[in-house]
Amino acid sequence: MSEGSMHDVTAVYGLLSHLPKGSIAIGDKRYISSKLEEFLKKLNIKLSPIFKKRMQNDDDYFIKRKIRKGVETAFSMITAKFGKVIKATSIGGFLTKLKLFLVAYSINCFLKLDEEKQKLVIN
Repeated sequence: MSEGSMHDVTAVYGLLSHLPKGSIAIGDKRYISSKLEEFLKKLNIKLSPIFKKRMQNDDDYFIKRKIRKGVETAFSMITAKFGKVIKATSIGGFLTKLKLFLVAYSINCFLKLDEEKQKLVIN
């Protein structure tokens, strides 16, 4: 998450630099930037933007769309629980509330699993 006034590509420099080496970052066409690709290449991170089907013949198009859709859905479900305002008096308080929302979301997802899948997660 970043400030609303910050451009996506600017924010992504800080976010993607924390990924493990060998990672693949998937994003939409907004992330097409030769400077960003060079920056990530130095970190051994591959940028794999999702192009519209007619823009580029991409064999992984549907896989990337499915992964991205899952991430967007999870993020929407988490932020829907936030309410309109997260009241905090410090950045530490805000981050604590954010972490608690994520934990609550994870527990909720776990409880929706059938017993066999819950056992797989625990073991």
